[in-house]
Amino acid sequence: MESFESLTPNEFANSVKRTANSSLPVTSQVINCCFALAEEYGEFIGLLKKAIYHDHDVKEADYEKELGDILFYSFWLCQAIDDKPANIAFAHLFAKEFLDVTERSMGSSIPAAFADGHSAIHSTIARCNAYLIAWRRGYDIDVFKMEVEGLVLHHLRAITELCNVIGLKSTWGKIAHMNQQKLLKRYPRGFSTTDSKNRVE
Repeated sequence: MESFESLTPNEFANSVKRTANSSLPVTSQVINCCFALAEEYGEFIGLLKKAIYHDHDVKEADYEKELGDILFYSFWLCQAIDDKPANIAFAHLFAKEFLDVTERSMGSSIPAAFADGHSAIHSTIARCNAYLIAWRRGYDIDVFKMEVEGLVLHHLRAITELCNVIGLKSTWGKIAHMNQQKLLKRYPRGFSTTDSKNRVE
């Protein structure tokens, strides 16, 4: 069985920079990340649906793979909007087991936790839309940088709670390392369109 270490937020941020398509204009990077967050959260929820309602044997690693993609695009979004996001804000997420991150998951149900996660992701995407409008109109966008980063932190916490409710025992640090190792195989020389089209799982 493959063994995974735990990354710090700064280590993962560097990993994201290596494989994010930063050649795109900033506005395109933001839109790409918003599309991806909606897609990846849907894929994570799709696994949950299969496990609960279709009686599939979904492995912990399957969930962690999708969570790694959510984490990747969460960090890329922060980096696209702000060259130097305050990764220290994410340190407590990476350092603790999922169960230790949130305190109210014991009384939550799957529908409630799902709704919270869905709402949190939607809030991030909606605020990014406001950011893009301000960008195009030449408004001061500095205020949006901290807001978006705060919303990213919020949706990761909401997803953590959903993971607690379904009994997933993991850490974001481990998930970050899993994602890093996957993308090292997929993009051995950093991001390229060729490697993207011929992706290695």
